[in-house]
Amino acid sequence: MQKVLSPVEGYSPNFDLLQYQYDCWLFKTITGAVSPSRASCCNPIIGLQNISVSATYWQWQHLYLLDTIHQYDYPSFFLTVSPCKWTFPWLSSIEDLWQDHSLQATDLPILNTLYVAHTLEQIARGYMTGGNTNHWRQHLVGDTVNPANCNMLTYFYQFEFQEQGSVHLHMLVWVKDITII
Repeated sequence: MQKVLSPVEGYSPNFDLLQYQYDCWLFKTITGAVSPSRASCCNPIIGLQNISVSATYWQWQHLYLLDTIHQYDYPSFFLTVSPCKWTFPWLSSIEDLWQDHSLQATDLPILNTLYVAHTLEQIARGYMTGGNTNHWRQHLVGDTVNPANCNMLTYFYQFEFQEQGSVHLHMLVWVKDITII
């Protein structure tokens, strides 16, 4: 990701270079998790359980979700956030990159996807749940009458891609009282 966001602009439009960087990152990430596990005579799967590219990570996420359902019952609601790509507000630096290289929005898919995913995550964690680093008092699932009263229990979200490749977010939300939203 550092290469995609680096000031060396050649990484974003050059898919082969990006693929090579991703392969290097993936190899380094997996061997970086497996090698210490083997050195300490531990199962390598344990080293991979916190890396989102491993099946073990997603098995743990599933168990966390089942545990949450056991604690709080079924989610209060399910939400999908899908940006309108024709009116999405792009950063001026991304638009400048498009213009400087005579590119269209679809010519920089990785950079665009990272930006959209980051924006969706901030909407989900900030505006909708008040749970990002700003700890919003007035957010979408908060208590509108008494903002100091915490109505949020917990939430889970996951990014998915539609057939044409655009990213969107699916979210499960648990609240104490859905009627005060």
